[in-house]
Formats: sequence, C-alpha cells, structure tokens
Amino acid sequence: MKTELKDVLHLYLGCECLYEWNKEPKVELKGKVTASIIDSFYSDNGVIQWVKPILRPLSDMTKLEAQSAYVVIHKCMPKDTLSDTLEYIQGSLGDECSPKVWLWAVKNGFDLFGLIESEQAIDKTLIK
Repeated sequence: MKTELKDVLHLYLGCECLYEWNKEPKVELKGKVTASIIDSFYSDNGVIQWVKPILRPLSDMTKLEAQSAYVVIHKCMPKDTLSDTLEYIQGSLGDECSPKVWLWAVKNGFDLFGLIESEQAIDKTLIK
C-alpha cells in the first residue's frame, strides 16, 4: 500500500520543503514544514497548492549519525564498529522498528515512507 503524503506530512514538522502558493503569481517557495503549511495543504480552499518535503534516503545516513542514533536510543556508546552500528540502525528501521529509532529518523529528515520513490518528496542528496 502506497503511503500518501497527506497522511504523514505532519510527522515532518520542521523539515525543509518546497511549496507553491495557490494565488497569482504562482511562486515556488522553499521553507520549513510548519503547522500553517500543513493546515493550508489539507484545506480545500487553502493557499498552498502543493508541498514536497526535502528528505534524505536511509542510504544517506552516515556512520556518525548512526552512532548518534544509537546513543539516543540506548543511552550509551555502541561497542561495535561504526559500520556495524550503521547497519544496525538502518536495519532497525524496518516493519518492527523501535519507536525511538523511528522518531530519531523522522526528526532527522529521513524518508521512512517511500515518499522520494513515489515522487511525493524531494531527495535532498540530489539538490546542489
């Protein structure tokens, strides 16, 4: 089942996004996902025509970010190598993901819903 942006956009509050006003002249703007952008996006007569969060694929996670996630989750430094820690964190983001891992990943702008692949989000690694 494909995840719809409208169902998960609120989880990415504070993440970068591109959006377009539904007024003339139509302007593409860059900003952060805010409550007002979300409210307007959900409203039939809102001023936001569309919004696309700018997210990172999980494959873009660095070893140091994985270590940081590990510390947040377990409150201690990992005993494994950074490579093993990266594999552990990325592997933890599957169907039976710990809420702490999941929250950390969303807060850090990682795409956990396939939004980049379905073209509902922009891949941050492709922006120059």
